[in-house]
Amino acid sequence: MELFFRALSSSSNLHEAIERASYFLRILIPDMAVGLEVSGEMGCLLIKQKGPLVDGLPEVGRIFAYEWLLRHLHGYLCWLVGRGIALDRIEFPYDAPPHAADYKILFTEDAHFGYQALRACFKKNLLDLPIRRDEDALKLFLVGAPAKLTSLYRREREIVIRV
Repeated sequence: MELFFRALSSSSNLHEAIERASYFLRILIPDMAVGLEVSGEMGCLLIKQKGPLVDGLPEVGRIFAYEWLLRHLHGYLCWLVGRGIALDRIEFPYDAPPHAADYKILFTEDAHFGYQALRACFKKNLLDLPIRRDEDALKLFLVGAPAKLTSLYRREREIVIRV
């Protein structure tokens, strides 16, 4: 994963970092396509399954794969730009789980299920955010990565600030 983190950290802005992540992850995870869609005022991380992940993988494993990839990619991108990237809308490629209400806390109030691909959308202008982390910051980050990613930029902080 260090090569992945280094490849993204030398990007000039968030847009370039997402593009680099897309290229890198095509090699690392060939069964999942990661990309960026830009339309109107929104930019969306796109994660789509290209084929069966593993023969006999139960649906819960497929859900875990999507959410794990989203959490880690989103967390690292937030770290790179030095701030949270608020997700305004998210579409999940599976039926709503019994704990679907939790998704509104973990991701965004505007969470939906039953789509063909995972789309995590944010304001398009955020794509221009510069990368704020340098080599020294990356070295410190790598000491605890990737475990740090799932706790760096959770939506609960936004909720606490509003309360």
